[in-house]
Amino acid sequence: MSENQRDTRSKHINKYDRISPQDHAAILFDTMIAMEIEPDAYTFTSLIGLQQNTEAVTKLSKQAELFLEMTTPTYHSIITAYGRVNDPSSACYIFHRMIGTKHLKPNSWNVLLSALSKVSKRNLSTKISCFDSYVSSQDENAFQKSEEFLAEKDLFIQTVDGKNSMQAALGIFNLMKDALIHSSIISPPNSQSFCLIASILSHEGKSQGEAAIDLFKTAIEVGVPADGRFMNSVIRCFGNDIDGAIQAWKTMFRSAVLTYENRDRPSHFNHKRGKNLIAAYHGLVHVSGRAARPDLALRLAYAMKKEGIEPTELTLNSYKTGATKCNIEKSIRLNKQYENLLTVECLKYDKLDKRRSLEKRVRIII
Repeated sequence: MSENQRDTRSKHINKYDRISPQDHAAILFDTMIAMEIEPDAYTFTSLIGLQQNTEAVTKLSKQAELFLEMTTPTYHSIITAYGRVNDPSSACYIFHRMIGTKHLKPNSWNVLLSALSKVSKRNLSTKISCFDSYVSSQDENAFQKSEEFLAEKDLFIQTVDGKNSMQAALGIFNLMKDALIHSSIISPPNSQSFCLIASILSHEGKSQGEAAIDLFKTAIEVGVPADGRFMNSVIRCFGNDIDGAIQAWKTMFRSAVLTYENRDRPSHFNHKRGKNLIAAYHGLVHVSGRAARPDLALRLAYAMKKEGIEPTELTLNSYKTGATKCNIEKSIRLNKQYENLLTVECLKYDKLDKRRSLEKRVRIII
C-alpha cells in the first residue's frame, strides 16, 4: 500500500471514528429507507433509545409514522425516550394522544410515571405544558378528539399542565386511586405504580418521611406486597432523616417485610429467602449515608447479621451512594473509623472473587 493510499484510508477511518453511535444509527435508518427496507417496530424502538435530545426523538418518531403502524409498544418507547431526554411536556402530549384509543393499555399509565420519574431525578424545576411542547408544534396531524373520552382527556391535561414532573406524577397517581379507576381509561395502581411513586418521592431533596408512610399504608390497604423493591424505595424517601426511617422500620416496616418474606411459596418456586429483607436494609444504609452517620450504618450491618443475612459489597455501595448525596457537614471525627469498620464488615475476603485475588492475606497462628 502506497503512502497516499495509507493517508487516504487514515482520513476515512478518522472521519468514521468521529461519528457518534447516534449518527451511525440515523445513517443506518436512512439507508434502510433508501433501499426500501421497511423498518419494523423492533428496529424503531432500538433506534429511538439512542436519541439524545427532543428534536432527534421527534424526527425519528415522525419518520416512523410514515412506515410503521403505531402500536402500544411503539408509543411506550416514544414516551420513555422523551422522559430520558428530560422533556416531560412532550411525553405527556404523546400520552394525551393515546387516551381514548385502542393503543392505551393499563400499563401505559406506569410507562408515563416511569418517564416522569426519570425527569424528576434530574430536574424538578421544569413545568409541563403539553400544547407548548416541541412535539405538539411539529404535529401536523393533530389527534382527533373523541367525544366519549373528551372529559378524561381534559382531566388529564388539568392534572399535569403547569406542574413539575413530581407534582404531575402524584396527580396522576391520585387519579388512579380515586373513583375514576372504574372508567375504561384510568387504570388502578398496581405494585409497579407504588414503586414508581416511592422512587419519585425519593428524588426530592428534603425528607418525605410522612408521605412515604402514607404511601406504605395505602399500599398495604390495597394489597400491594411489601417486597424489597418497594420497601427500598419507600425507605429512601426519608432522605437524611435516619432517625425517622429507623423508627418507622421498627414500628411498621420490618413486620410487613417479614410477613411477606415468610409467605407460603409453591414447592417449585426457587426463591432466595431474605432477599426482600436485604433490600430493605440497604435502603436504611443508604439513608445513613445521606445523614453522614456511618456509625448507624455499621450498627445496621450488625443487625443484618443477627437477622441471618450477611452484609456485602452491595451494602457498602448503598452507603457510599447515599454519602455522595449528603449535604451535612461531616464534623464527626470518628466518621472515617466507622467507615473503615463498615468496609471490613461488608468486604469479607472471598477466595472465589477474582477481583481480590491480588490482595495480601495474613494468616493468624494461635
